Order: sequence, then C-alpha cells, then structure tokens
Amino acid sequence: MTQAQDFLDESEAIYALVKGLDAVRLDAETGFKRWTINAILRHLHIWNMAAYWSLVDPEKFRAYTAEAMAALRQGGGLRRFEARYLDGLKGPELILAWRDFYRVMARAFGAADPGARVEWVGPGMSVRSSITRWKAGRTLRPFMTRWASNVTIPIACAMWW
Repeated sequence: MTQAQDFLDESEAIYALVKGLDAVRLDAETGFKRWTINAILRHLHIWNMAAYWSLVDPEKFRAYTAEAMAALRQGGGLRRFEARYLDGLKGPELILAWRDFYRVMARAFGAADPGARVEWVGPGMSVRSSITRWKAGRTLRPFMTRWASNVTIPIACAMWW
C-alpha cells in the first residue's frame, strides 16, 4: 500500500530533522501550544502506537483509549498523560523509540488489507484511511492547522540552522 510507504518516508524526513538535536532544543517550547519537540514526538509516538494497536490488537487499543480518556476527564491533560504512559521517555531515547516503532507500524500497515476496518477514538475507518490520516499528520505543509503539531518540528528545526 503506497500510503504506508508515504507514512514511512515522511516519518524518516522528520527523523532526519530531529535526530541530532540536543536536550536544549528538544525541550525548547515551540509555537504549537507551547509544546516542546519532546512533547510533540511523545504525542506522535503514543498515537502511532494506538493506531498500530487498532490494527493488530484491538483489545489493547480499547484499553489504552479508555485510560487516555479517563485521564483527560480527570483534568490531567493529554501531554501529562502521554509522558506518564511512556514513563517520561524523552531526548535521544524517545527519538529512537519513535523511529523504531514507526518502522514497525509502516510494515504492519503495508501488509494489511487496505479495506479492512480498524477502530479509532472517533468513528472507525479503513486501514488505508488510518495510515493516510497519520501520513497527512506528518506532511510538511504549513497550511494544515489541524495537524500543526507535526508541522512545528520542521519549522522549529529550520530556525536553528
């Protein structure tokens, strides 16, 4: 499925931008909701995991989303939940974990039936739509305000070079 390859290519492009960043840059606030690049990568990583679980382990996906929604209802905030769920993972370790996982995810989605249905936090969707949703979230087009967290990384990195 070409969408899985597109997802992988775009993830690799972002990885190329962040792999050499030091702790100061990874912890610097960006223009996206004042999130740091660490927070953005944690968000991408955990929701990649959720999309993967929706494909290969729907029970785990349902358990994860129930836990995430409960944390949000309790007022802890999404960033705090994501950091706790990933045991505070950040820096080079986060970058490598995210990279290793998006590669697994791309292979799994590439091998899946594009028309099969997967669950999501909102309405379910086809496998093709799921990976396209994530692919679109990683495009570098600055006009995509809905996915602005993913556009922030290239913009922030460009400011440092």
